[in-house]
Amino acid sequence: MKKLSILVLLIPFITFSYQGFSVEATTNLTKDPNYNTIYNAMTHLKSSVMIKKNGHEIDVFNQVLDDHPEIFYINYEKTLIWSNGKLEIVYNGSTKTIKAQIASLNKKINAIYNRSKAKSTRDKIKDFHDYIIDHAKFDYTNYQKGTIPESSYNAYGVLVKGVGVCQGYADSMKLLLNKAKIPNYFVVGTANNEPHAWNLVKVGSRFYHVDTTWDDPITSSGKPIKTYRYFMMNDSQMKKDHRWNPKNYPRAI
Repeated sequence: MKKLSILVLLIPFITFSYQGFSVEATTNLTKDPNYNTIYNAMTHLKSSVMIKKNGHEIDVFNQVLDDHPEIFYINYEKTLIWSNGKLEIVYNGSTKTIKAQIASLNKKINAIYNRSKAKSTRDKIKDFHDYIIDHAKFDYTNYQKGTIPESSYNAYGVLVKGVGVCQGYADSMKLLLNKAKIPNYFVVGTANNEPHAWNLVKVGSRFYHVDTTWDDPITSSGKPIKTYRYFMMNDSQMKKDHRWNPKNYPRAI
């Protein structure tokens, strides 16, 4: 998953990594004075904004993006936080292009949400799970070549273009869950020792894991299939081949 990692003085040092926050840490980060400042700057496509230097600005930046996968248009490699507190934001595309992409994604989200006739929370989650798998494919060719395009990492790539990798699948699920006001977490960890992302959803008083990527397997024949092997799983079931920091998320028991 792509993240802004760290900047020292005026020299950018950016790495891509999977990162999660504990429930307590996430709550604290959303209350940080920089959270809304950064969120508002990015949603209004501002090129720069001044933020407070408090030692948490990188974590807050990343948390905003974890919480809001609809902000899919940030250029991580070129975005900078300067030593004086200036956040210089670079976007993937012109303002006109980004606004058109946002409109397309919102239209798609609303259409998927409105087509679901499910009345129960579990059935609505299943509808979202099924739609993503039925209408998107894993970007395996670019994954193998190491040439994954930016769009495959986000919900725009998965829901509008119909192709993506695990971060795009999980971001898409999170957007739909947010739309339905279903409590959820974007989970980061590993699967078969490879960096991976999936979702944790709340139904009633309990949490469950949902991994749309692994429920959309790549077959030797190339024929698409849909499974439910990783749908509404508890921690014990998920730990057979997935790993994450249990301190960072609610337990699914």
